[in-house]
Amino acid sequence: MDSEPPKTEKSLAEDATQIAGGSAIVMAGGLVDRAVRMLTTWFLSGALGPAAFGLYAFATTVVAILGWIAPLGMDAGVAMYSARYRKTKELGKLKGILIATLGSVAVTGPLFAMGTWLCVAQGWVLSQSPEEANAILSISAGIALAAMLFVACFTLVSQKDMAGQAWAQQITLPTATLVGAGLAIVLDYGVEGVLTAFVVAHALALMVAVRRIWRSDGPLLLDKGVRAVFEWGDLLRYTIPQSFARVLYRATLWVDILMLTALATLTDVGVYRVSVALAMVGALPVVASTTMFGPVIAELIYTQQVQRLNALLKLVTRWLVIVATPLYFTVLLLPDFVLSIFDTAYQSGAQALCILMLGQAVYVLAAPTGAILTNAGHSMLNLINGLVAVTINIALNAWLIPDHGIEGAAVASSTALVVWSILRLMEVAHLHRCSPISSGLLVPLGIALVAGVASHFILMDAPLWLRIAAVVAQLALGLGLFWKWGRSEEDELILNRIRDRLKR
Repeated sequence: MDSEPPKTEKSLAEDATQIAGGSAIVMAGGLVDRAVRMLTTWFLSGALGPAAFGLYAFATTVVAILGWIAPLGMDAGVAMYSARYRKTKELGKLKGILIATLGSVAVTGPLFAMGTWLCVAQGWVLSQSPEEANAILSISAGIALAAMLFVACFTLVSQKDMAGQAWAQQITLPTATLVGAGLAIVLDYGVEGVLTAFVVAHALALMVAVRRIWRSDGPLLLDKGVRAVFEWGDLLRYTIPQSFARVLYRATLWVDILMLTALATLTDVGVYRVSVALAMVGALPVVASTTMFGPVIAELIYTQQVQRLNALLKLVTRWLVIVATPLYFTVLLLPDFVLSIFDTAYQSGAQALCILMLGQAVYVLAAPTGAILTNAGHSMLNLINGLVAVTINIALNAWLIPDHGIEGAAVASSTALVVWSILRLMEVAHLHRCSPISSGLLVPLGIALVAGVASHFILMDAPLWLRIAAVVAQLALGLGLFWKWGRSEEDELILNRIRDRLKR
């Protein structure tokens, strides 16, 4: 008589529904996050004006980049190693990883914040730019808080506590930032008051995350019967390259802001920041899917179930493309309409927005594959990819910005993202024999590309109302065709899981 399959051997559909359930939570939180951040961008861009908003964009970009460097990759380390040890119930190693990662960032975060403040206060950097210098001095504490928040949220991801991660990073942080910024404007505290609100929001979000972590992992950390096992060598060999790979990815997105600040005007920076914010809306499905996919990848690689991982990659990528296509379709075909929610001063960013969206579209296609590279432990390879992409980005920015302004910055950023995405696709195919390409992906992707290109050329000079109607009709038709003929058994299970999660 055949023995029963072990409980750890779940079907592809069960894997997919687990990812879908967690992704639905992150997606719901992400919708709140993007909506509130977009409202904040809209509010501040109007209340501060392009130049002052450009100063805010510069300061918060510095915090974002340094906040990603400061953990020294411990955010990625806790996500990968903690997920592995939770799966295999190696409590000693899990305890060691939690202490090592959370303890490290509690030291490195404040050190980076104090170092940044000292460099600016002593005039070692930004000595010729007093406005930018004062902004960095006001916001420097946010570097430590951002670093600790990153590690705390990735700890929640390793627990698959997507609700906790959503509450901390996607709801509390943007909401507190908006409320604080509103108070600062009402009380006439200007840019400095808005930057202070940004710092306070990070502190509140960190408190939410720490409370959730303590509720789940507190008993283990306090259990004297479980001896912490530290693997500093393996951890640091993974986290240090990964930290720079992560910040290089961020730099690929934000180096444009820094170089526009140096080579153009703060008004250009403000207009471009709005375009970037709109382009990043398309990354929402990526964040939702890869956040939950990451711990599953770490588990499958650790237990050597590569064939199952390959099948799951194809399914996750297909769903990511299906969900993301309407967002990209709308922004690419109606950039002027999307930008109309902002002041007319920002309409000049329409062409840059379209260019940015093209790069983001390729990134979306490769994102789940890139998550495999990260969670399989290839941090050095990821770092090399980042160095290539950022080098391309910086070189193209230096060449294109002086003559082409924000459009040149957009071309540089999109080119770098495309190169990075292609590198990751090739490397994962070679190292793990995994590919996102399948017939279930090629059909909807091909239809979307043909429809998008045709609509662009046919409707290029059409009235806005006609273009809006055409986009709505095409999206409704695409959804109807998929609903009628494109669903599989796995799709049905995924849709049911998403419905259940969203109801909860």
